[in-house]
Amino acid sequence: MLTIDPDGESLHGACPDCGELTRTVWGYVATEQTARAVYYIRWTDFHVERGAQLAVSIGTWGDSARPTDRATFGVECRIGATGPSFMLVDAESIPWQDAFLGTKLTRHLALGHPCKAELFEILDRVVEDDPRFRTFLAGKMRD
Repeated sequence: MLTIDPDGESLHGACPDCGELTRTVWGYVATEQTARAVYYIRWTDFHVERGAQLAVSIGTWGDSARPTDRATFGVECRIGATGPSFMLVDAESIPWQDAFLGTKLTRHLALGHPCKAELFEILDRVVEDDPRFRTFLAGKMRD
């Protein structure tokens, strides 16, 4: 079973169109035994129609792990009448390019990656268990 541990947040200033804040939040994903992934989500408050961008890095973590032990998935989130939907995109197109996140997957490689099912399980858990993202998905600004 995967658990989500929401962690930090940073603000990137006001949206040039509306003045609302653009923010990034991040957190960690673990199984009962070990750390499994990190995630980053960026959105602009009250701009649900624009969706959000995500990076999810899945793999081995810890002191002996190397970035090559992880793969980074780029994800676009759109919010429709029935809730969020996710689409894989090239990881190079998302804002997070830190080497520690691991190999940045193209959309093509991500679609065939052995961790793809785990990625979508993580996305489901983030929607359910990160209150910051749930608040955005509801069309509100985080308190």
